[in-house]
Amino acid sequence: MASGSHFEFLANMMKLGDYSDFTPRCNGEEMPVHKNVVCAQSPVLVAAIRGDFKEAKTNAIDVDFDVGTCKRMITFMYTGNYEGDSTADSKLLKTEGGGPFSSLPLDTQTVDTHPLLCHLRVNSIADYYEIPALFLLWSATAFTEVLREAFTTTGDRQLFDMVASLVAQHLEELTAFEDFGKLDLPSRFTQSVMRNSAKRLQDSSTRTTQAAGATSFKFRRP
Repeated sequence: MASGSHFEFLANMMKLGDYSDFTPRCNGEEMPVHKNVVCAQSPVLVAAIRGDFKEAKTNAIDVDFDVGTCKRMITFMYTGNYEGDSTADSKLLKTEGGGPFSSLPLDTQTVDTHPLLCHLRVNSIADYYEIPALFLLWSATAFTEVLREAFTTTGDRQLFDMVASLVAQHLEELTAFEDFGKLDLPSRFTQSVMRNSAKRLQDSSTRTTQAAGATSFKFRRP
């Protein structure tokens, strides 16, 4: 594990933005980063940057997540942690000297009041970009209790969809867990789990194809 001083150095790099050479773009926001930092943690970004792909030519990538979630992923890559509170995120990503994040307040419209939603989104983006260290600490027992609470205390469709995405990620483990099998899952929720499972298979196939293309490109003559 990297030392605290190492993360302090990387966090300063993030705030200043000096020598950044790659730009994630999300809902019109640009967030300059350093390839050496982000690619060391995400094979998906490596596959996108290598080879004859748009990202390799433009040194930019379009991120299909909300702005706050994207910033949390980047913050984690530079600091080894992230804050779920929008105010704390804003303090971390801003700096008096300017820098690439200084004019990018968190999109608080996408950070809902339910405390689970922020972390579920981070888990989702960590899964998509294959950043294992960013996954939420997983416990089938604790998550089953979260599901039970979510079904009884909220009708938030977006929260249900995010929970369904997390269930799809851990479906094999959860289905082997007895208490999960006892849950009375709404039909709409189980349909969302099925859609998310199918999407995961499709995304995995696409990333495998891209990675294979990037590998073969390395051996081509210019």
